[in-house]
Amino acid sequence: MENSRRSANWRRVLPLWGGGLLCLVCAAAAQAKVTADPATGSVAVQTTRGEARFEAGTLVYLHNRLRGQTLIDATLDPEQPAGCRTALYVSDAPKAEPYWIYPAAGGDLRPAVTVKEADGDGVAVTFTGLVADPPGKARRHFPQAELTLTVRVEAQSGDLLVHVAGRSPDTPVVGSAFGYTGLATRSINYSLAGSGLRLVEDLKSEKGRPGRILEWANVTHGKRLGLQGGLWQAPVTVQASAADPRASFAVWAEDDAPRCKYLVEEGPGNAYVTYEMPPYDDNRQAGSVVWRLNTYDGGWTAAATPFADSLRRRGMTEGRAPWRHDISLVIFTNGIGSSYFDSMAAAFPPEVRPRILIWMPQAWRTLSNTRDAKTHDAYYWDNNFSEETAAAVRGATAAGFRVSGYTNPHYHWGNWQQVIDPEVGEIVKGFSALPLTCPVSQVPVQYTGNTLAYTPYREHMLRTYKHVFDNLDMSLYMDTMHAVLLDGRGRAVDGMSSYEGALAFFRAARALKPGQFIGMEHVTELGVMGGCGNYGLFFDLVWSQGWEKAKAASTHPILSYLYRDTSLQISQRVAPWTYGGARYYHLGEEIAERIGTIATTEWPFQKLSPESGLDSPEKRHWFTKIQLYARRGLRPHFPPDWEDGVMSYLTAADGTPFKYVETDYGSKLVEFPPGGAPVLHAARAWKVPRIKAADGRLHDWIGVADSGDSIGLDNEARGYVLFPEPDGSAAHLRLNALPEELAIIRATVEPDLAVVELGPRDRSQGKPAIQGEVEGTAGRPPLPIGGTVGLVTDRPLVRVAAAHGTAPALTPTGQADGHYRYELRGDFWGELAFVWREGVYAPFEPTDDYLLPVSAAPPADPGELYVVLQACDQRWNADIGGPRNPRPGTVYQAGLTAQRTDGQPAALIFFLTQPSTRSMGLFEETGQVKIEGDGPQAVAFAGVRKPAPDVVGVRHLALRCYTPGAKNVRLTRLDPIRFIRPTVAVDSTAPIDLGQVVKGAAATSVTRGITNGQAEAATAGGRTFPTVLYGAARITAPNEKRPDLQENDGTGVILTGKDAERFRLKGEHPAPDGGLLLVGADGQPGLLGGAQPERETFAVEFLGAPEPGDYTATVRIVTQAGNLGVCSAGADGEPLAGLYYVDVPVRVHVQAE
Repeated sequence: MENSRRSANWRRVLPLWGGGLLCLVCAAAAQAKVTADPATGSVAVQTTRGEARFEAGTLVYLHNRLRGQTLIDATLDPEQPAGCRTALYVSDAPKAEPYWIYPAAGGDLRPAVTVKEADGDGVAVTFTGLVADPPGKARRHFPQAELTLTVRVEAQSGDLLVHVAGRSPDTPVVGSAFGYTGLATRSINYSLAGSGLRLVEDLKSEKGRPGRILEWANVTHGKRLGLQGGLWQAPVTVQASAADPRASFAVWAEDDAPRCKYLVEEGPGNAYVTYEMPPYDDNRQAGSVVWRLNTYDGGWTAAATPFADSLRRRGMTEGRAPWRHDISLVIFTNGIGSSYFDSMAAAFPPEVRPRILIWMPQAWRTLSNTRDAKTHDAYYWDNNFSEETAAAVRGATAAGFRVSGYTNPHYHWGNWQQVIDPEVGEIVKGFSALPLTCPVSQVPVQYTGNTLAYTPYREHMLRTYKHVFDNLDMSLYMDTMHAVLLDGRGRAVDGMSSYEGALAFFRAARALKPGQFIGMEHVTELGVMGGCGNYGLFFDLVWSQGWEKAKAASTHPILSYLYRDTSLQISQRVAPWTYGGARYYHLGEEIAERIGTIATTEWPFQKLSPESGLDSPEKRHWFTKIQLYARRGLRPHFPPDWEDGVMSYLTAADGTPFKYVETDYGSKLVEFPPGGAPVLHAARAWKVPRIKAADGRLHDWIGVADSGDSIGLDNEARGYVLFPEPDGSAAHLRLNALPEELAIIRATVEPDLAVVELGPRDRSQGKPAIQGEVEGTAGRPPLPIGGTVGLVTDRPLVRVAAAHGTAPALTPTGQADGHYRYELRGDFWGELAFVWREGVYAPFEPTDDYLLPVSAAPPADPGELYVVLQACDQRWNADIGGPRNPRPGTVYQAGLTAQRTDGQPAALIFFLTQPSTRSMGLFEETGQVKIEGDGPQAVAFAGVRKPAPDVVGVRHLALRCYTPGAKNVRLTRLDPIRFIRPTVAVDSTAPIDLGQVVKGAAATSVTRGITNGQAEAATAGGRTFPTVLYGAARITAPNEKRPDLQENDGTGVILTGKDAERFRLKGEHPAPDGGLLLVGADGQPGLLGGAQPERETFAVEFLGAPEPGDYTATVRIVTQAGNLGVCSAGADGEPLAGLYYVDVPVRVHVQAE
């Protein structure tokens, strides 16, 4: 709303109340008094609860007598703009952008005033002659326009009842607004934005009080004229004093018509807007819903209670599923079929399954009435299902679960011509012509639904629902039904507005099956009016990208409290494997803990319970939580007296109370048994970098001080689960002291190598949580933190390496009780490697001879050993930093100790492969070894990586070792696997200078050689495997879908440069497309290394030139080795990114005759 006029006018008028007041009307109701000044139209209200004053129709003063706090006073701050006003919303022409007109609070254009008694207990003040203050333009006057403010006090409740009406003969009228201005400088806004937020707003802060518009029962992203904003899920505002949060006030409507309403928040005021029924072309008047206003001394719950209680009084709690209060867990299954339900049955015993609702995704709809269906996320006219789906649902319900399925009643995505049934096709055709339109312009609004006022389609959808209910024992979820825009056609479609059409649909759907648990995308009052909205999704992190931390920290149960008797707010996407891992999970958990809800989870599991895969603290927390909620029947509880420090309340099926309690480190879930000691069930930390041992222990965490406190938490970026006891994860490596500003971002600890990433705690997270895990130091300018890090290990360290800069100095400080203590002094930024065995290297260290530890211990009993060693990229140009990705030509050698368990002949097979197969894939290997004798036998295996790619598509490198036939060999020791890469050696990389030649003359350089410089080889089983150095100058990936299926012709030497066509490479193995191949003595591609390395020679011949001058070219040597040359970035003219190449300049000078 326009706010260019300052509050000076309010300050000129308000002092009149301190002197002689002409009281035209004095209506007493429950010790209330409403008075009006016939000269100015000023209205004063006094009740036992508070005092209110209106100037020029706008509320400018509100005092809470119960707490002695003034909550609104427009005279206090002359620097604040006037903000929102009581006004009419008009436009200069039909379908034009509306603007506000209102009574001037002073000056030459002050309106004429008429005061009348209203209903015997209130006043009605009419202002004739309104103004508009367009930004940057002169004030406009509307002498015939009128605005009437009616104020009454309801006797029983003491509520102020405010109604705004008006007319403007010269303009179309869209609606009206009741406004207030003069909000206290610091206040608390218990906003319904984002499904409930607690916002401490400071008008004098840098950001002030940000403007916000919320729309009742609708959120529409497409542009339109008039007001537009976020979703106003209930027509309520609750605000309180920041100095005394128990001093609160509420404004709300109890509108059962229903009518279109907006909330406008702007600076020091709010406007509560009511739209008229469109179209507005010939409309010249408006009248608002009745807005209720009162003050309270019980904080936000007291202020929210009247609206919450009104739902029962208005009949909105009746006719709902009797079992809705039993649901404690909603499972969003990833697929349809008995295999998913079987895994749920394995996880939950029969007695708790009635508390679990299984939410089936769109795939339950088979779309058998749709031609050429491309996706399930469309063709919403089609709710047909298969017998397979029916059997799965029958199986789930027979097992005791509740089931719900996705539908979308009013969005139209898809072409009506795809409908197979011609009768339904005609209905869909008519529906597709009725998209919701802008109330002002009557133009269709993008990204919105169609109007359910269209009776044929509404009845068609209800018939599909009845077919579901007649055949399946399930409930339905109605997607996007929080997006019901007031249609610009008004009641032109079958005599109903879009609201009335949606309401008719809701009520009919409930009547079809009163005992169903109906879900919506977001709970709205419109859905609740219609008997729907038993649950709705809350605005979670998917809808909060860019402000996730603020969203989590400010989430509040205000909306959950308002709908406490009808609806639940739930999350769809909180699970440890969802989106951004631990960062996303903890933010989602914080929102859920604050909002007051049941447990929800996604469910990708089939056949088996997920218990065996709980390999992270978050997964263990998740599984414990959903089990607790289901087994104890936990449900949110909303008491009228909310204790400080309580995030939300729960009650078990047996009546035992639970509380999520906010702590100085995060939160904890505590049970309070009657007559017993409190029981701690769970705790999480995200507020502080250090957790006292008494508050809980982190698992999978190496930052542990000698006191037992957990240190180095990356709490600005993520949260952590706390457990009552330590888990031993810091037994091998423990960081016992850290600079305060340094955080442990991540750590991987193996027996011979640990890689720990350290960085500043206050670094920003550039990506939303939905897009990935915690962002560390990668890709950021180094900002090292100096200081000392303390270490404790159970074995002496060999060395420390740093990925960035110089490694900190490692100093031993003592040894006791089998532990070794060190100090690291220096600058810390990024990854550090701690190495306990010579030959082991970190992933960031370049090396051609390294050890890869085997993380799994030998099995206790004879049988097969299978271990996934690491992620594997099989391409020629795969990353080779540290122990990663053995490129072709790399050899390995593995050692182990085996022993027969009986006297029978035995053999052992060992090889490296991809997971889930027993076939040898990428390596040529020794294969099988005989195990002889009765004692332990040391055996070795070796192999070389073959040049051909594996067509299966290797993504991980695995180790398999087993006994063919009888399982009579037991492994007793596994050594780290040694990998040896080929290296390239060139006789000389000095420039080749062919000197001077005459025109037309040729010249040839001396010969140079390329050798596989790797002298080490792998040996096992009487075989020697030297490395193989391959040419890699011409590698292609002909399969676009599988770029790892590369083809290499073996070319290792090429000519490049501006005059390359004047030169030629000479050698024994010319390549068909120019250049030279690297070919071994056996005629096969590649040069063998080892004790007698193979060599390829070349010379450069100048072919002559007709003109004098300098001629240059470059000999480029490209192999898969990484020890020499430049690493390609994949730029134009370079080899594949990641390959190293050596350039040798070539020059010749042609003389003039």
